[in-house]
Amino acid sequence: MAATMKDIAKKAGVSVTTVSKIFNNRDMGISEATKRRVYEIADELQYVPNSVAKSLRMKTSYMLGVVLDDISDPFYSLFMRGITETASKNNFGVLFCSANIDMEDGRNKKGDNRANAIKFLSSRMVDGIILDKLASAGSQEAMPSIKCPVIAYVDEKNKEKFNVGQVYVDTKTAMYDAAGLLIKNGCRNIAFISSKSVNYQERAAGYRKALEDHGLSYREELVYLKKFDVATGKEGLQFVLQRQVDGIVCGNDQIAIGVLDEAGKRGIKVPEKLKVIGLDDLWMSQFTTPALTTIHQPIYEMGAETAQMLIDNINKGTPLYEKKLDYHIVMRGSV
Repeated sequence: MAATMKDIAKKAGVSVTTVSKIFNNRDMGISEATKRRVYEIADELQYVPNSVAKSLRMKTSYMLGVVLDDISDPFYSLFMRGITETASKNNFGVLFCSANIDMEDGRNKKGDNRANAIKFLSSRMVDGIILDKLASAGSQEAMPSIKCPVIAYVDEKNKEKFNVGQVYVDTKTAMYDAAGLLIKNGCRNIAFISSKSVNYQERAAGYRKALEDHGLSYREELVYLKKFDVATGKEGLQFVLQRQVDGIVCGNDQIAIGVLDEAGKRGIKVPEKLKVIGLDDLWMSQFTTPALTTIHQPIYEMGAETAQMLIDNINKGTPLYEKKLDYHIVMRGSV
């Protein structure tokens, strides 16, 4: 038979109320020795808390819901690690859903399941929801039905008014700096390869502004948009090579890795003949040939910040806020 708090209290020689306060982090005034003894006995008796009963009693589930485009994306694996580790430290669990977005040429081939995912999480009594896309049609469709606090990770501070917290990196300026670095290193025909998703416009705008500010013409034929994946990098390079490019700004590291792989197969020397820069600083970017110069986004911190903001709002009533996280260029061998 499963052990109960009553069993732990009896063996520890304390009241059930004391055990409850310790397990629910309301243990002010209780000695460290008593807390240590209670936890040791709980481990000895293999005590497992009844989270359903606790949720009904406390009117909170101690669960965060997360909606992501694609949980297999290496960007999101690090983002989720930041969320889950922060949640665990605060005694919260995480329930996540994949929206299964598949963008190509601006069209969503599979249908935006984000609205369904948000509604599913809301029906499961999560205490708060983290979204990776705020401006998507699915998010906006489901927003009126959400009764819990929402935090969104967005590319840049969202221009639309939502009563949500936001964590963002200014990728418009990051792409401006990326293109500027290529220009500084002698590039004059610079292509842009990225994804045509809801957040591509900020990245494309930064690239375009850098060209214009340095007296270079923006040319549509040097822009290739499809997905945030390796295949797009390979296909994009094939497309822009016909335009005599000498530099490529990539919307993320996966695209840049595809560019480098295709360049190697075609005997194109990087960075001598072609300079390439990515965005994200994924762990594998240091192992490409040559190692990828990229812009570091604090991906883990993005996840941790969104989770902590949400938990503080749930536990303490701390108002939701906007947080801009910094980026920096990581110089390696592709520029």
